[in-house]
Amino acid sequence: MSTEIADLSKRLEDIKLWIESKIQIWATYRDLKPVSSLIISDDANESERLLVFEWIKDANLLFETDDDNGNLIYVSKDRVKLKKIKEIMWSTKAEDHITKGLLFGYPKEAVIEFANNHAAMEKSDGETLKLDHFAYIRYKTRISNPIEDSNVALSWAELSRREIPNIAKEFEDALEKVSGKQK
Repeated sequence: MSTEIADLSKRLEDIKLWIESKIQIWATYRDLKPVSSLIISDDANESERLLVFEWIKDANLLFETDDDNGNLIYVSKDRVKLKKIKEIMWSTKAEDHITKGLLFGYPKEAVIEFANNHAAMEKSDGETLKLDHFAYIRYKTRISNPIEDSNVALSWAELSRREIPNIAKEFEDALEKVSGKQK
């Protein structure tokens, strides 16, 4: 890992973002997600908020703040994608669901099926799939193809465990605690 990547990895541990947001922003920084949405902790003071924006700048990412929620930020390396996600984020149109899903890096076939047939989808809880990366499945998978659809999450899990292992462990432990499962 380069010195720059190692520095950003270490600094990410200390900024006031929700733990899932740290996973997401890292995936965007490392080009596995075109766009991520981040939530700055409600208890972050002004200097802590500035550290988040400094990290984004140092990672060569761009950002847009949600108009309705100042703690919700969209990040990307692509200004056009940022503008698009901000424009359609709260839309309920099927075509906007597809665009949002693709912008967030979710599996194409799952995104299309979700937009057209919610009943054919499930939010995986890892129990039925028995996957060690189930915590990273932050989207709905097709009932007919959950393993294929989970490959995106697997790539996020592998990247996180390799490059931001402390954050990955905190994220996985937090989800285990919420779900009542212990290793």
